[in-house]
Amino acid sequence: MNVMPKHIRTPLGTPLRVRGLQPTEMHAVLDLRMRDARAQGAGGNVEYLCRDALDPFAHHLVVEGEGGALLGAARVLAPADALSAGGSFVEALFNLGAWREAPPSLELSWPVLAAGPDRLAVAALLIEAVLRYARRLNLAHLLLCVHLSPTELGALRCGGAPVWMPALLRMRPWAGTPSLTREARGEVSPWVGRLLVEGARVCGEPAWDPALRRAVLPMWLEIGARTSRRCA
Repeated sequence: MNVMPKHIRTPLGTPLRVRGLQPTEMHAVLDLRMRDARAQGAGGNVEYLCRDALDPFAHHLVVEGEGGALLGAARVLAPADALSAGGSFVEALFNLGAWREAPPSLELSWPVLAAGPDRLAVAALLIEAVLRYARRLNLAHLLLCVHLSPTELGALRCGGAPVWMPALLRMRPWAGTPSLTREARGEVSPWVGRLLVEGARVCGEPAWDPALRRAVLPMWLEIGARTSRRCA
Protein backbone atom coordinates (compact mmCIF):
# COMPACT_ATOMS: atom_id res chain seq x y z
CA MET A 1 0.00 0.00 0.00
CA ASN A 2 1.38 3.38 -0.92
CA VAL A 3 0.71 5.14 2.38
CA MET A 4 3.24 7.72 3.50
CA PRO A 5 4.62 6.91 6.96
CA LYS A 6 3.33 9.16 9.70
CA HIS A 7 5.10 9.79 13.00
CA ILE A 8 3.51 10.99 16.25
CA ARG A 9 4.23 10.95 19.95
CA THR A 10 1.61 9.76 22.42
CA PRO A 11 0.72 11.69 25.60
CA LEU A 12 3.08 9.27 27.39
CA GLY A 13 5.89 10.24 25.02
CA THR A 14 5.99 7.01 23.03
CA PRO A 15 7.04 7.57 19.38
CA LEU A 16 4.65 5.86 16.94
CA ARG A 17 4.94 5.33 13.19
CA VAL A 18 2.24 4.02 10.84
CA ARG A 19 3.12 2.49 7.48
CA GLY A 20 2.08 -0.10 4.94
CA LEU A 21 3.16 -3.71 5.45
CA GLN A 22 5.47 -5.46 3.01
CA PRO A 23 4.31 -8.95 1.92
CA THR A 24 7.40 -10.54 3.47
CA GLU A 25 6.42 -9.09 6.88
CA MET A 26 3.05 -10.82 7.17
CA HIS A 27 4.45 -13.20 9.79
CA ALA A 28 4.68 -10.26 12.22
CA VAL A 29 0.96 -9.53 11.87
CA LEU A 30 0.13 -13.22 12.36
CA ASP A 31 2.24 -13.24 15.52
CA LEU A 32 0.33 -10.22 16.86
CA ARG A 33 -2.99 -11.88 16.05
CA MET A 34 -1.92 -15.10 17.79
CA ARG A 35 -0.74 -13.30 20.93
CA ASP A 36 -4.04 -11.43 21.10
CA ALA A 37 -6.08 -14.61 20.51
CA ARG A 38 -4.24 -16.55 23.21
CA ALA A 39 -4.68 -13.68 25.67
CA GLN A 40 -8.44 -13.92 25.09
CA GLY A 41 -8.53 -17.67 25.66
CA ALA A 42 -8.61 -19.07 22.11
CA GLY A 43 -7.66 -22.75 22.03
CA GLY A 44 -6.59 -25.27 19.43
CA ASN A 45 -4.29 -24.44 16.54
CA VAL A 46 -4.21 -20.67 17.03
CA GLU A 47 -1.82 -20.11 14.12
CA TYR A 48 -4.28 -21.83 11.76
CA LEU A 49 -7.21 -19.84 13.19
CA CYS A 50 -5.39 -16.53 12.73
CA ARG A 51 -4.67 -17.12 9.05
CA ASP A 52 -7.22 -15.81 6.60
CA ALA A 53 -7.69 -16.51 2.90
CA LEU A 54 -8.26 -12.79 2.27
CA ASP A 55 -4.86 -11.74 3.61
CA PRO A 56 -3.01 -12.13 0.27
CA PHE A 57 -5.59 -9.94 -1.50
CA ALA A 58 -5.75 -7.19 1.12
CA HIS A 59 -3.51 -4.31 2.14
CA HIS A 60 -2.22 -4.15 5.69
CA LEU A 61 -1.34 -1.18 7.88
CA VAL A 62 0.83 -1.45 10.97
CA VAL A 63 1.92 0.87 13.77
CA GLU A 64 5.43 0.54 15.13
CA GLY A 65 6.77 1.76 18.44
CA GLU A 66 10.30 2.15 19.71
CA GLY A 67 12.76 -0.29 18.22
CA GLY A 68 10.29 -1.32 15.51
CA ALA A 69 7.99 -3.15 17.94
CA LEU A 70 4.64 -3.93 16.29
CA LEU A 71 1.88 -2.29 18.35
CA GLY A 72 -1.13 -2.61 16.05
CA ALA A 73 -2.33 -3.77 12.64
CA ALA A 74 -5.42 -3.50 10.46
CA ARG A 75 -6.41 -4.97 7.12
CA VAL A 76 -8.26 -3.12 4.36
CA LEU A 77 -9.96 -4.60 1.32
CA ALA A 78 -10.95 -2.37 -1.58
CA PRO A 79 -13.88 -3.37 -3.86
CA ALA A 80 -11.49 -4.53 -6.59
CA ASP A 81 -9.56 -6.63 -4.06
CA ALA A 82 -12.78 -8.27 -2.85
CA LEU A 83 -13.72 -9.08 -6.44
CA SER A 84 -10.33 -10.74 -6.99
CA ALA A 85 -10.69 -12.68 -3.74
CA GLY A 86 -14.20 -13.89 -4.59
CA GLY A 87 -15.79 -12.21 -1.57
CA SER A 88 -15.20 -10.11 1.50
CA PHE A 89 -14.84 -10.68 5.23
CA VAL A 90 -18.21 -9.15 6.04
CA GLU A 91 -20.03 -11.37 3.52
CA ALA A 92 -18.72 -14.49 5.26
CA LEU A 93 -20.20 -13.43 8.61
CA PHE A 94 -23.35 -11.46 7.76
CA ASN A 95 -26.47 -11.61 5.63
CA LEU A 96 -26.02 -8.23 3.97
CA GLY A 97 -29.60 -7.72 2.83
CA ALA A 98 -30.05 -4.11 1.66
CA TRP A 99 -26.30 -3.52 2.05
CA ARG A 100 -25.73 -5.28 -1.28
CA GLU A 101 -27.12 -2.15 -2.94
CA ALA A 102 -24.93 0.24 -0.91
CA PRO A 103 -22.25 2.40 -2.57
CA PRO A 104 -18.76 0.88 -2.84
CA SER A 105 -16.84 1.02 0.42
CA LEU A 106 -13.44 0.18 1.82
CA GLU A 107 -13.64 -2.76 4.21
CA LEU A 108 -11.54 -2.74 7.37
CA SER A 109 -11.26 -6.06 9.17
CA TRP A 110 -9.16 -7.92 11.70
CA PRO A 111 -7.84 -4.87 13.59
CA VAL A 112 -5.59 -5.95 16.46
CA LEU A 113 -3.64 -4.13 19.16
CA ALA A 114 -0.73 -5.20 21.32
CA ALA A 115 -1.15 -4.93 25.08
CA GLY A 116 0.14 -1.70 26.55
CA PRO A 117 -0.75 1.84 27.67
CA ASP A 118 -0.84 3.35 24.16
CA ARG A 119 -3.66 1.27 22.70
CA LEU A 120 -5.99 4.24 22.20
CA ALA A 121 -3.31 6.24 20.38
CA VAL A 122 -2.40 3.25 18.19
CA ALA A 123 -6.06 2.68 17.24
CA ALA A 124 -6.52 6.37 16.39
CA LEU A 125 -3.40 6.42 14.22
CA LEU A 126 -4.46 3.32 12.29
CA ILE A 127 -7.98 4.63 11.71
CA GLU A 128 -6.59 7.92 10.40
CA ALA A 129 -4.30 6.03 7.99
CA VAL A 130 -7.24 3.95 6.74
CA LEU A 131 -9.27 7.11 6.12
CA ARG A 132 -6.41 8.62 4.10
CA TYR A 133 -6.18 5.47 2.01
CA ALA A 134 -9.93 5.46 1.34
CA ARG A 135 -9.76 9.05 0.11
CA ARG A 136 -6.94 8.16 -2.26
CA LEU A 137 -9.22 5.49 -3.75
CA ASN A 138 -12.09 8.01 -3.97
CA LEU A 139 -14.21 5.88 -1.64
CA ALA A 140 -16.62 7.79 0.60
CA HIS A 141 -17.52 5.00 3.00
CA LEU A 142 -15.84 2.56 5.37
CA LEU A 143 -17.41 -0.76 6.33
CA LEU A 144 -15.68 -2.00 9.46
CA CYS A 145 -15.60 -5.41 11.13
CA VAL A 146 -14.21 -5.05 14.66
CA HIS A 147 -13.24 -8.10 16.72
CA LEU A 148 -14.40 -7.93 20.34
CA SER A 149 -13.66 -10.20 23.28
CA PRO A 150 -16.64 -11.30 25.41
CA THR A 151 -15.75 -8.69 28.05
CA GLU A 152 -15.52 -5.91 25.45
CA LEU A 153 -18.86 -6.96 23.98
CA GLY A 154 -20.36 -7.03 27.46
CA ALA A 155 -19.10 -3.49 28.08
CA LEU A 156 -20.63 -2.31 24.80
CA ARG A 157 -24.01 -3.83 25.63
CA CYS A 158 -24.05 -2.62 29.22
CA GLY A 159 -22.42 0.77 28.82
CA GLY A 160 -25.13 2.66 26.97
CA ALA A 161 -26.57 2.36 23.48
CA PRO A 162 -24.17 3.07 20.60
CA VAL A 163 -25.34 4.90 17.51
CA TRP A 164 -27.30 2.46 15.35
CA MET A 165 -28.16 2.53 11.69
CA PRO A 166 -31.91 2.52 10.87
CA ALA A 167 -33.47 -0.93 11.29
CA LEU A 168 -33.91 -1.48 7.55
CA LEU A 169 -30.19 -0.92 6.99
CA ARG A 170 -28.95 -3.41 9.59
CA MET A 171 -27.24 -6.57 8.40
CA ARG A 172 -27.90 -9.85 10.20
CA PRO A 173 -25.19 -12.23 11.43
CA TRP A 174 -25.21 -15.79 10.15
CA ALA A 175 -24.31 -16.86 13.72
CA GLY A 176 -25.27 -14.63 16.65
CA THR A 177 -23.32 -14.09 19.86
CA PRO A 178 -23.97 -16.15 23.00
CA SER A 179 -25.65 -14.70 26.08
CA LEU A 180 -23.22 -12.94 28.39
CA THR A 181 -23.18 -13.31 32.15
CA ARG A 182 -22.92 -10.43 34.59
CA GLU A 183 -19.21 -11.15 34.96
CA ALA A 184 -18.49 -10.80 31.24
CA ARG A 185 -18.10 -7.03 31.39
CA GLY A 186 -15.03 -4.90 30.91
CA GLU A 187 -13.81 -1.82 29.10
CA VAL A 188 -15.15 -0.82 25.70
CA SER A 189 -12.83 -1.83 22.86
CA PRO A 190 -10.39 0.98 21.89
CA TRP A 191 -11.46 0.42 18.27
CA VAL A 192 -15.17 0.87 18.98
CA GLY A 193 -14.60 3.86 21.24
CA ARG A 194 -12.47 5.64 18.67
CA LEU A 195 -14.78 4.82 15.76
CA LEU A 196 -17.80 6.19 17.64
CA VAL A 197 -15.83 9.41 18.22
CA GLU A 198 -15.13 9.56 14.47
CA GLY A 199 -18.88 9.28 13.76
CA ALA A 200 -19.21 5.57 12.90
CA ARG A 201 -22.52 3.80 13.45
CA VAL A 202 -23.26 0.19 14.32
CA CYS A 203 -25.02 -1.51 11.40
CA GLY A 204 -26.06 -4.86 12.91
CA GLU A 205 -25.86 -7.25 15.84
CA PRO A 206 -22.42 -8.85 16.26
CA ALA A 207 -21.58 -12.14 14.59
CA TRP A 208 -19.77 -14.83 16.59
CA ASP A 209 -16.54 -16.65 15.78
CA PRO A 210 -16.62 -19.73 18.07
CA ALA A 211 -13.06 -20.81 17.25
CA LEU A 212 -11.47 -17.52 18.29
CA ARG A 213 -14.17 -16.79 20.91
CA ARG A 214 -14.67 -13.38 19.40
CA ALA A 215 -17.64 -11.27 18.46
CA VAL A 216 -17.35 -9.30 15.21
CA LEU A 217 -19.19 -5.99 15.28
CA PRO A 218 -20.18 -4.39 11.93
CA MET A 219 -19.80 -0.61 11.78
CA TRP A 220 -20.16 1.97 9.01
CA LEU A 221 -18.53 5.38 8.62
CA GLU A 222 -19.34 8.02 6.02
CA ILE A 223 -16.04 9.81 5.45
CA GLY A 224 -17.61 13.02 4.16
CA ALA A 225 -19.91 13.31 7.16
CA ARG A 226 -17.00 12.60 9.48
CA THR A 227 -14.92 15.35 7.87
CA SER A 228 -17.76 17.88 8.00
CA ARG A 229 -18.49 17.11 11.63
CA ARG A 230 -14.84 17.57 12.61
CA CYS A 231 -14.59 20.92 10.81
CA ALA A 232 -17.83 22.30 12.27
